[in-house]
Amino acid sequence: MVYCTLIDNTIEYNSISYSENVHELYKNEQTTETYLGPEFSTLEEKLQDEFINYFESLGINNELAAFIQVLSVDRDQRLYLKWLKDVNNFLI
Repeated sequence: MVYCTLIDNTIEYNSISYSENVHELYKNEQTTETYLGPEFSTLEEKLQDEFINYFESLGINNELAAFIQVLSVDRDQRLYLKWLKDVNNFLI
């Protein structure tokens, strides 16, 4: 499981966790008692580079980040317009 954020069309990796059972890992990350591994920035630079190269080989790169950013803004706008229409219909 990779935890990352999108900042100005750039993917910033926060941490990476591994488990044979992803559902269990996701459930455990909801609790504060579970150790999910080291911060990505504390890993050796070579290991960070290898992870980034691996993700890029899967198509997870800055182009995908830019696409996600545009898509999320578009979705937010559609949800906002729907909300405005719902409020208008409620008030009428």
